[in-house]
Amino acid sequence: MEKKGHLRIKAQARSFLETNVTAGEGEKYLVFTETGADRGVITRIFLKGALINSRKTACRPYTSISQHMQNQHEFAIKMLKSSFEQKVRTSSDYLSGIKDLVKRKKYNQANDLLSEALLRYPEDAVLLSYGGFMEARLNGNRAEGIAICERCIADVMRKVPFGADFFYPTLYLNLGRACLAAGDKERAVLAFRQGLHYDHEDRELLWEMKKLGVRRKPVFPCLSRSNPLNKYSGMLRAALGGRNI
Repeated sequence: MEKKGHLRIKAQARSFLETNVTAGEGEKYLVFTETGADRGVITRIFLKGALINSRKTACRPYTSISQHMQNQHEFAIKMLKSSFEQKVRTSSDYLSGIKDLVKRKKYNQANDLLSEALLRYPEDAVLLSYGGFMEARLNGNRAEGIAICERCIADVMRKVPFGADFFYPTLYLNLGRACLAAGDKERAVLAFRQGLHYDHEDRELLWEMKKLGVRRKPVFPCLSRSNPLNKYSGMLRAALGGRNI
């Protein structure tokens, strides 16, 4: 008989799935999926004890979390195997596909392709920066997504002393997008401007700025925009194809 005024609390065991997978040149991978807080499901892939890939999703209301976990676990195994069975794709191939899907706002498909890409190129800074954007955009982990993007920029600065300018537009693009997902427009604009510093004609950066309604800086900042000198100088700049913002 229970004492009055006391509650009986049952500890609920966290369910999980784990599967050993042999792929590639006989490498043995461990795919581990478990449930977490707030109906979250996370899948991790290990190689020789080291974490090489992870994916976290939220189970939708009125959906069985056990079925969601099973589906995600099986999908991870399928993607792991297929990444070795298909023709080898370069990181540039993956990036092209991911960019196209993001442009068409097919974020879930882009995230699936990104997960496959990171199995092959787990240290690629540009791919990881897309991971930061996806973390903020899809999973709602905005602070973590921004932090990932910032780490990618820092890593490129440290590891690529020459030619790093080539990567910065995309890295700052993803940082800006992650900031937008967090509702920080001011910080996003700053990131987009930093990216445009390295490539004044980057179409994706220019498009993001246009969507935000950010106007180009006047040719003569000390004068008002309505000043004829700014007006006609701006028209001349546009005619010459100037894209500075």
